[in-house]
Amino acid sequence: MAMVKMFRVIGLLLVLLASACQKKSAVNSGGSAAEVAQTASAGSFLAYEHALVFDTPIAQHAARLEAVRRACTASEFGACSVLEIQQSAAPWSGTRLRLRAVPAAIDPLIQRAGDGDSPVQRESKAEDLADAVSDTAARQALLTRQREQLAAFSERRDLSASDLIALAQQMAGIEAELHQLSGTAAHQQRRLETNLLSIQWRDPDAHQEKEQSISGLLDTFLMGWRDGLESV
Repeated sequence: MAMVKMFRVIGLLLVLLASACQKKSAVNSGGSAAEVAQTASAGSFLAYEHALVFDTPIAQHAARLEAVRRACTASEFGACSVLEIQQSAAPWSGTRLRLRAVPAAIDPLIQRAGDGDSPVQRESKAEDLADAVSDTAARQALLTRQREQLAAFSERRDLSASDLIALAQQMAGIEAELHQLSGTAAHQQRRLETNLLSIQWRDPDAHQEKEQSISGLLDTFLMGWRDGLESV
């Protein structure tokens, strides 16, 4: 049992070290602040997302965050909405900002976030919303036809009071679902017309100290494990 626990601890430490190495590799491969904004081409249904990391001294985090937030809320470069702000007390966690903006605003906002610096880590991806958009439109069309049929049926003079009540309930259910689908369609359209941008500013010294502490912990554990085996 002790051996099983020991291997579990080793596995956890190896995962932590691998994570740190991957982040370090990403930092080393960071590119320049080239244009990252993407616009879905005509006929496509791609929703774009971008995530960037800047190595910035912690004393500058608040100013960088405020500069981007102001530019976004003022729509300085085009329509933009701030979605989330995270400021952690732990220095290695850094400061994070998530926003959604039209493609034309993405690159100027990134430049404002870097203030002359290039991101050390950058990722862009796209989600194809073609099926989701098609399903929403098909459901809306079906419910619209059902609503029209019920409206025509309700004009009959031979309906009883209970029939009218049942029709009213069905109509209310259809209207509620159509309202919900209208919101879904609007959200999908917003994702197609704008880009999601996530920015993180992290303190390079604190981040390096965190990686070194993880590596040191693993070295210490492995050294103790080796000494224990040699003493058996």
